[in-house]
Amino acid sequence: MVETDKKPLAAPPHQQWLQALKSRDLLETIGWLLAIIMPLFAYHFLPPINPMHAQDEPKIFLCVISCASVMWAFSLLPELVPMFFIILTTAMLSLVDPAIILSGFSSSTFIILLGISALTVGIMQSGALKRFILYFMQTSSFQRLNTVFFCSGVIVSPLLPSIINRCQLLGALLSDISSSIKITPGSKPFLRMFTNGFFSITLFSSSFLTASLMNFIIFSVLPIQEQQTFQSGGWFLATIVLTVFLLISYLILFFCFLRSSDNVVIREADISENLKRMGPIKKSENFTTLCLIALFLGMLTVNYHHIPQSWLSFSILFLLLVLNHVNINDFQRNIDWSFILFLCSLVSLSQTFKSLKLDVWLFEGLVNHFPEMLVSRVTLFSSMIAITLILRFFLPIGAVVALLIPSAISIAYRVGISAWPLCFTILFIADIWFLPYQCTFYKVYKNPFGEAFSFERKFLLFNAIMNIFKILAILTSLPYWKYLSII
Repeated sequence: MVETDKKPLAAPPHQQWLQALKSRDLLETIGWLLAIIMPLFAYHFLPPINPMHAQDEPKIFLCVISCASVMWAFSLLPELVPMFFIILTTAMLSLVDPAIILSGFSSSTFIILLGISALTVGIMQSGALKRFILYFMQTSSFQRLNTVFFCSGVIVSPLLPSIINRCQLLGALLSDISSSIKITPGSKPFLRMFTNGFFSITLFSSSFLTASLMNFIIFSVLPIQEQQTFQSGGWFLATIVLTVFLLISYLILFFCFLRSSDNVVIREADISENLKRMGPIKKSENFTTLCLIALFLGMLTVNYHHIPQSWLSFSILFLLLVLNHVNINDFQRNIDWSFILFLCSLVSLSQTFKSLKLDVWLFEGLVNHFPEMLVSRVTLFSSMIAITLILRFFLPIGAVVALLIPSAISIAYRVGISAWPLCFTILFIADIWFLPYQCTFYKVYKNPFGEAFSFERKFLLFNAIMNIFKILAILTSLPYWKYLSII
């Protein structure tokens, strides 16, 4: 019996196409298709925005924004790339003057962010803040240890502007402390410390100007006269009602939700051992601490000495590099350049939005189609809260801020209120998250414990309830902002 080799028949073309489609990520394929289709759809169906120009530059700019929004929504590229796509396309099509689309990189914001980021790298490498926290955590009482851990995070927040660096610092500290006092990530005492640590470094990131790098973006897009009002002291004064409301809400919820009778027996020597391993205080710790205090006090008292914050930041950056307290290689590797470039691009986007008169077009559209949104301040802020929350389920926080901040500024000026409260509301609500994929900070903070943290569902439920209080905190602040005559 003779066997013959038979070649398999080739699949029809349509089946080959389907197999190729299945072998790729279907969601990514849909995303790229929408990224191509959306600009064409927007250009065809959007009515003329500025017929005086032959190309109708505002309309083309909105088409570019729609393409970038799809890239953000489907996570097709890193967050910075769609922003660069907007800037590059706008410049190549000459939609605005190059000085406008690149204004964010020539503004004082870039210098401020660079100086603060370099100082953050120096502080993290020297271990100054870690030593500070460990010094106060030497106690044999678990309740006091938990309280000091929370207070340390709150104190560190305005001193260390990068939330990711704060999460890395307290996450590593929690890992060291929990292993020293022998509490496992699957225990209730650990859940209490884990919750206290995370909320201490994230809950008040909007309360202080220097508690988040994102806050400087709001600060930079404000007019000069408003920037003088919302310097470090003015910023905290405007957020004091919100801060007190959040603190009281968190303490009540923590007591009711995470109350535990478990008594953890610890020895003070167990905590002190971590401090001894750091060795004697180094020169770099003293210098970076001195720079931190000088920069913080300088920003806090800028209304008295009138030295621009950019000059303060640049002076600190120069000293750190000249005295080699931040190595040039560490300066290149450890600074989050993509984040800084994204924030500067956001300033450029806001200026472009204003230059193309899209603020006028947007306001007129809201008046015509959603007049009830502008009926009262409560309705306006409630609508902005709802829009921000919805977008956060699909877009990263940077993209939401990039899309909404220019719109908020235009709406604020048209209704006769300060732009700060509306921009602050967007940034504050954009920080709200319900699912882990929405929050990079949570992933960084949880990283040292991985799957060993078995109370994640309970923590996420606690976070969801706290989000309700965050929304109420904004609404509670409205009468206070009205009293300050900024809304």
